[in-house]
Amino acid sequence: MTDLDIVMLVCLAGAAAALLVIDIRLIKALRAAKDKVILPEIWDFVFMVLFAAGTSCCYAVDNMSPVVYVLALIVTVLYLPCAFTVVTPVGIIVPEIKKDCLRPAEKYSYDYTQCKVIKEVLNIYYNNGRPFKLYIGIKSTKLITMLNDNYEKHGYENPMLRGG
Repeated sequence: MTDLDIVMLVCLAGAAAALLVIDIRLIKALRAAKDKVILPEIWDFVFMVLFAAGTSCCYAVDNMSPVVYVLALIVTVLYLPCAFTVVTPVGIIVPEIKKDCLRPAEKYSYDYTQCKVIKEVLNIYYNNGRPFKLYIGIKSTKLITMLNDNYEKHGYENPMLRGG
């Protein structure tokens, strides 16, 4: 085993341990949520495929030891639960290692926008920051009802309540 293999092994073992803790916390939060909508995050899946393909290419050209290769694939599988956004009536379940996985709905706002490539995009803003975008499963009746009932619309002001 080369020095690079040892460094990669240590880094991947640390990532696997952290992801295992995060996965356990996510699964507990999922079980506690009675009503939920699970949405895949397309860019996380693209990242997972590229990571698995890259490590497979490195292994195929003999630049990686089998132990490191197997651990890299295990890390890819452990990352799978993090590739979903879970929306509940009380908040959104996010992968966290230190804090509670459920962030309250009061800190989120949302809007739907049109995109050039994909017809509609759901933008979810945390504390009015930069949005994260969801593309798949965003038109489900359950999700739309949950968002309308429990989340603020981003930048929306009711003209009837405007002072004037």
